[in-house]
Amino acid sequence: MANRNIILLVVGLVAGGIILCFLISFVLVFGAFMLYLGLASSVTNQITVTAGPGGKIVGESGAYHNGEKPVFTAVPDSGYFFVGWSDGEDVNPRTILSFDEIGDVDIQASFSLKPIEREKIIPFSSDSVDLMEINDVDLDLIKSRTKIKFVNFGLPSKTLWATCNLGAGSPEQAGVFSPWDENNINNAVSSVFGKKSKVPSMDQWIELISECCWVWTGNYAGTSVCGFIVYKPKNKEDVCRWNGKPVASYSIKDVHIFLPAAGYGYQSHFYRYGDIGYYWSSEAKDNESVYNLQIDYHKPECEIMPYYKSLPIRVVRKQ
Repeated sequence: MANRNIILLVVGLVAGGIILCFLISFVLVFGAFMLYLGLASSVTNQITVTAGPGGKIVGESGAYHNGEKPVFTAVPDSGYFFVGWSDGEDVNPRTILSFDEIGDVDIQASFSLKPIEREKIIPFSSDSVDLMEINDVDLDLIKSRTKIKFVNFGLPSKTLWATCNLGAGSPEQAGVFSPWDENNINNAVSSVFGKKSKVPSMDQWIELISECCWVWTGNYAGTSVCGFIVYKPKNKEDVCRWNGKPVASYSIKDVHIFLPAAGYGYQSHFYRYGDIGYYWSSEAKDNESVYNLQIDYHKPECEIMPYYKSLPIRVVRKQ
């Protein structure tokens, strides 16, 4: 009986010791965890969110504790649209997590002018300097109105790009429009620029997109004409960027060309002038459509267009 009581006492002491150790361990771990939370919450990140020209920020910049998630909204002014953030993000509103590993945050919202609202359907007019249909205009007239130079962007293909469209006297003018007829277009191009010049291939359009810096504007050189300014990039970070994000570091004094958003022509009218731009390539997809470059305020991209629609023409030549 005495031995049994001793055994029970020993078992009780062992069990009590195990429970006590567990409680002590729990208290230590819980205390360490609470200490970590206290220290973590005391860590702050400086979050600074500002607005570029054309808009404002809703949300307070300042010091935020670890784990806080302040929300910032980029609000464009009248006549502007939100482009994106300086770190490459474009979500809006935007939640920024304050976290020790991330560190301080300093970003800016970019805005750009909206395309100028214009009449979307404009009749053809051979008297218009901006809008001419190539089939209705004498090649000598096209040649006399075309005043361009060629720009060297330092591209791998050594392609030089014309500063204006065919039939344009300045970069913002649309120039002549033409349905896709290889012989007709090539005759016009060679007549104005010589046999070494041609309509860009899709590879040349793609190279221009991927090797240059693209900035959308709603008011090129104070002319109220919308389109993309294509700059020779100043650094690797600006290559293949668009939507106006690096606009602050560039001006039209830098090496560039301008592609106006001149729309397209069809059945004696122009459509989407001042809204979207289309430019022929030299390559047909099939018997019904041709590859072309399409631009709007979002980005440049390669598309297809029925051959019977009339598009403006940009010219290239090799060094």
